[in-house]
Amino acid sequence: MPKSETKTLFSIIVIALALLAITIGLMQLLAHNYKVLEKGQLLPYSKGTITKVRFFDRWTLYTEFERLPNVDILTAFLLGACGWSALIFSALIKFLGHKRKDPAISFFFWLGVLLTWLAADEFFGLHETIGHNLQWLKTLPGIKAPDDFIVLLYAFAAVTGLIVFRRIILADKLALFLWGVAAGVALVAGIADTLRGGGGRLTNYVEEFSELAVAALILFGILRLGTTLLRKSIPSAAELGSGT
Repeated sequence: MPKSETKTLFSIIVIALALLAITIGLMQLLAHNYKVLEKGQLLPYSKGTITKVRFFDRWTLYTEFERLPNVDILTAFLLGACGWSALIFSALIKFLGHKRKDPAISFFFWLGVLLTWLAADEFFGLHETIGHNLQWLKTLPGIKAPDDFIVLLYAFAAVTGLIVFRRIILADKLALFLWGVAAGVALVAGIADTLRGGGGRLTNYVEEFSELAVAALILFGILRLGTTLLRKSIPSAAELGSGT
């Protein structure tokens, strides 16, 4: 590996460790400087359990973090595995591939960032919490609850990624098929989520297991596409011998 790439890899590791240390420090700071003021159905548009928390006796936030069913926990872990798998493929193609500006590097990097965020969102209810503290979002046209706007941002990011990286996504037919099925199952999960209020346990089960299936299909698609693109990016013995 060239010295420049070794320095780059070392810098990335140092930055990642620094960010991890800062994150742990902030979590410890917040854990010792908060007070729960109220807990219950505090917001009219949400049926979930909302906790009103005050930090440092100055800032008040509404959070929606509940203990997840086992299926949702597994979904969160699968999404986390998707995110880290994508980031690993991005690094492998970056440091083992023969193209310095391979678009697959950016594709897997941003895919990894998005899926890691979605894993944290699934586990901690981040988009609900963000929405609860930006109440003005529900005044926007077509928005019934403020967290709906955050979900629309997720959809916008996904569509933008499909357009920008369409050539990479189309590079492997099996991965494309897996992600196509995942999109269909995600639509089922969305419909079940809409009907959850009046559909009882059945719609809950359909939503939870559909989301689990989506996460699994995304993971299989990443592994398939990542393996395909990694093989293409690594120079062959003949290319190495000829110096190309």
